[in-house]
Amino acid sequence: MKGKKYILMGVFFVAIGVSYIGIAPKKQQQQLAYNNEERVFVTAQDVAQSTADFKDFRASVSPAQSEVSKLDQEVNDLYELLKSGLQSDAMKELEFKLVTLLKSDSLTRQGKVYLLWALAKRVGLDSDEGLYVLDYLSALSPTELIGEVNGLFSSASPELQSKLLDIMESINHINGQDLELGEISKARLAVSDFLTQEIYNMSDESTKLKTMEILVSMVPFDAAKNMIEEQLSLLGRDISQQERVGLYNRLALGTPESRAEFLPNYISEIEEKGMQEVSDTLRDHLFQIVSLDEAMKNESPEFKATVSDFLASKYQEMPPEGEWGFDEFDMYNKYTVSQIKLSDNQGMEFKSVFTNAVKKEENLVKKSILLSHSSIPVDQTLVDPYSRMNLITQIESELSNYDQSDEEYAVMRSAVTILENSLMSTSES
Repeated sequence: MKGKKYILMGVFFVAIGVSYIGIAPKKQQQQLAYNNEERVFVTAQDVAQSTADFKDFRASVSPAQSEVSKLDQEVNDLYELLKSGLQSDAMKELEFKLVTLLKSDSLTRQGKVYLLWALAKRVGLDSDEGLYVLDYLSALSPTELIGEVNGLFSSASPELQSKLLDIMESINHINGQDLELGEISKARLAVSDFLTQEIYNMSDESTKLKTMEILVSMVPFDAAKNMIEEQLSLLGRDISQQERVGLYNRLALGTPESRAEFLPNYISEIEEKGMQEVSDTLRDHLFQIVSLDEAMKNESPEFKATVSDFLASKYQEMPPEGEWGFDEFDMYNKYTVSQIKLSDNQGMEFKSVFTNAVKKEENLVKKSILLSHSSIPVDQTLVDPYSRMNLITQIESELSNYDQSDEEYAVMRSAVTILENSLMSTSES
């Protein structure tokens, strides 16, 4: 079997319906210019879990004066690192410090917003360094900055506008339960009102298209559909299928109304017309959405059934198991996770259902895929150390049936390493 180079890359995406805190998969990654390495970004979920007051989105709340002086010193220290530029080795230290600060439980949410915004403005919002810092700021969904962000937008460069749009979009990714709903609603309304007017003044096509993608999940379905048709006609050129796919996939998933009425018909149309690229892109969007911890919690049974049936049909397009490579391994894992989250699990938590699925899976390649791709620590999936030791023995015996160049060998070897590391951690504790 030919080897395939597979790189797991996280992406930002529009969450469906009520927006969610996790604005990116847990392994969000981005290329940094200084050495072209993949670096792991902190996510909004990381920040939320480590910040006690993350749910306090009152725009009137500012960092305490005693905290401001410490934050200003942090800004100075980070600025000195950023002065070296994104090509320098200092970026590794900077990224480590930024992630540590964002995940710190000793800093308030408002303190983190203050620090990143002050740092970005200090180095220049439109500089490469400033744009880099703004990526992290989006993880905090800074409702209190929306007025300032809106005010900067019109005169900003297309590059800065793109980052400001990320910040605006992040407001739509906040879980609305138990939060300061009034402040969040005001911020969302401020964003949608501003963008629905500003879109007519945009000359940069990529900015206009990105704005459309954001608005389809913030305004009512009919308004969003009309907006897409009008703005595409105003571009004055033929729109590529890829551009249309991005917009209409988001439109299909953007509101409860579109998911109930538009999505089923949309799926039927792309299947009847054999629109494979559109179908594959929708599949990937749905896998990303379902992967979020709370994504399906409040969705209707009809929507879950529509998504489940569509993903099942896509799974049936997979080649026979003996011809699987890393792409198919990833597909199998995503499909298994999605079916668990979309099923009626009678109140059982996902971790419990997933654990049962792993234990029941007899195929060692498939079991290895689930273990090596899962965000759940293996010692929580297979609690008994002896069961992990026994599984290592089974997998190592199975490895003799494969060449080291086989993808099956690689995924099973990865599972063995994960299992061995978990045993070492267990023995140390």
